[in-house]
Amino acid sequence: MLLTLQNYCLKVVYKPGPEMYISDTLSRAATPIQSTDTQYIREMVCSLQQEQYDTAAIQQTDYLNVTSQRLTQIRQHTEKDECLQTLKTVVLEGWPDCREDTPIVIRGYWAIRDEISVQDGVLFRSQRVIIPKTLQPEMLRRIHYSHIGGEACYRQARDTLFWPNMQGEIKDFVQQCSVCNEYAHEQQKETMMSHPLPKRPWQIVSMDLFNHAGKDFLLVVDHYSDFWEVDLLPDLSAETTILRRAAFAGEDPWKAILHWRNTPTEGLYCSPAQRLMSRRLRTHLPVTDQLLTPRVINEIPDKLCMKRRMAKLSYDRSAKDLPELNIGQPIRMKPLPGDRTGRWRKGCACSRRVPGPMLLMWRGQHTVATGSILDQRRESPSCH
Repeated sequence: MLLTLQNYCLKVVYKPGPEMYISDTLSRAATPIQSTDTQYIREMVCSLQQEQYDTAAIQQTDYLNVTSQRLTQIRQHTEKDECLQTLKTVVLEGWPDCREDTPIVIRGYWAIRDEISVQDGVLFRSQRVIIPKTLQPEMLRRIHYSHIGGEACYRQARDTLFWPNMQGEIKDFVQQCSVCNEYAHEQQKETMMSHPLPKRPWQIVSMDLFNHAGKDFLLVVDHYSDFWEVDLLPDLSAETTILRRAAFAGEDPWKAILHWRNTPTEGLYCSPAQRLMSRRLRTHLPVTDQLLTPRVINEIPDKLCMKRRMAKLSYDRSAKDLPELNIGQPIRMKPLPGDRTGRWRKGCACSRRVPGPMLLMWRGQHTVATGSILDQRRESPSCH
């Protein structure tokens, strides 16, 4: 019946109950199965053909944010990929009824067969481009351009690219990255102490100083959106991880910043740019125009609160609260950055320990330090 009604332009008008003298007019007038009705079969076939024509008229390649050279490269590599050519043939001719009847090389696509389409020689899974095998190494390098973690790289790529086991290959690629391994972080041991939860952008910010390429910068981070700004300063010192990694790998650090801002945050399912500006940013990864359309992200405070709770719960599993320090109590302080002796220097506590940094007497000078770099010792007090 629905296929038959598609041949007509209907105008639906609401009719109040009192004006419906025969309210059950068509409720039991079911159309019988008409297996031999050639008119019905002809209308069904025409409707399906029209739907195929309408679908074929939509060229997904027109909405991809890629150059014509890159699109030609993807098409050429797709034509040389035996697996994708087999997949293309099956998509155009129709999938078998059983998975066992599907060619072995494309059985990995069976679960998503209804999402796969072919447009102008390029295969798509919904709006995502299916990348040929020969182009996957290059795409892995592009995905990991900013040298962020494996999960963050996958969140960045999953909206625009696809190939079987892409998440696992991204994880393996990141684990084998020599730059990331060289700048691996040391895990903290104290329990997490969170800042108050912000209710709007730029309400609470954090700042740090760093030096890159012989210049000093101020880094300002918004706690609401995780969006950060970099300002050039005349004379200060410190360093930031992402810029150092990008520079070490011989890549453009400003492109690394752009990729980081466009990477969805774990647990929030949106990027810092989306939370701050309600839209994605353009990068050198292929993306459709629809994904670049501005869209307001709601319930950010609730998601931030839940994210912090889960982060603290996971973080505190391998951490513990350190006991309070008494005034004059001897301590040993972890070697400072640049000290290659490996010796924990002797000192004493000058103020009682409260959540946050402590005031210490170390090598004849007052020093502020956190409990994670201190070790309590049963030694005679010494503040000199």
